[in-house]
Amino acid sequence: MKSNEPTSQRAVRLSGFSLLELLIYMAILAIAVLIISGTFLSLNRGRLQSEIRSEVNSNLRSAISRIAYDLKKGGCVVSTPATAGATSTSLIYSGCGEAGTATYQIASNRLQKTTDTGSDFITGDKVRLDNLLFTRLQNTNAVLGTTVVSIGIDMTIANNSASPDATYSASEKTTVVVR
Repeated sequence: MKSNEPTSQRAVRLSGFSLLELLIYMAILAIAVLIISGTFLSLNRGRLQSEIRSEVNSNLRSAISRIAYDLKKGGCVVSTPATAGATSTSLIYSGCGEAGTATYQIASNRLQKTTDTGSDFITGDKVRLDNLLFTRLQNTNAVLGTTVVSIGIDMTIANNSASPDATYSASEKTTVVVR
């Protein structure tokens, strides 16, 4: 069957895309872009949460290790907390291989160590110290006439962000024997 259209018009009509074909192509492309962007956003959120957890946990381990290292140096005399079972939000001690006294305390939501020569922040500015509690523990051996002093450390550190996607906190409790 022959068409009444001239040959040149028929060739032009057959070589292009119809409007329906273009709409289907655009819909498939839009769905693919949505899937890819959703995956990218999910991966980016997971990376952010991983970095936050790493920062908080690293600061927590570092702070507790620093306090434990100082108390295990030898020759320490802990003055605060002063009695067995007493708790305090600061730890004051002398000796431990340092001249004068040293204090661990919360300052500007960060852990700060203050000595006679100055003060240093132990935790970074990307985290905040939510809880710090020191407990004095003593074990007296009446037969040997010795008393072993330990310090219980209870610390909670959280991410310093207001974003709900970036909230994370970690706590640790440990005991350090004073040498």
